Amino acid sequence: MIARSILIAALLSGATLAGAARAGLASPADRMVCASPRLNAADVALQRLYDMDLYRTDDPDALRDEQRRWRAVRDQVAETDGPQALAKLYAERIQELDGPYY
Repeated sequence: MIARSILIAALLSGATLAGAARAGLASPADRMVCASPRLNAADVALQRLYDMDLYRTDDPDALRDEQRRWRAVRDQVAETDGPQALAKLYAERIQELDGPYY
């Protein structure tokens, strides 16, 4: 599955949002992602899938709007429900982006 390969690559890349967090530019969700290797890997995997889908879709504006709405939900979940709920939300979104819809 593409998502599994991307997740493995993300784990190996070590990419983080640490610079944004240090600069005070990150949301609470972004700070959680920085603090957790698991969430960080999920964030990188999701971004890579999103970028691929954005390239492949016939309606990139609709996908961008959908991702903005998802990020708003992500930020709310991070503030109210914590890292475990955030990890679940990431897993669900990764499955959506890795599915046949896009």
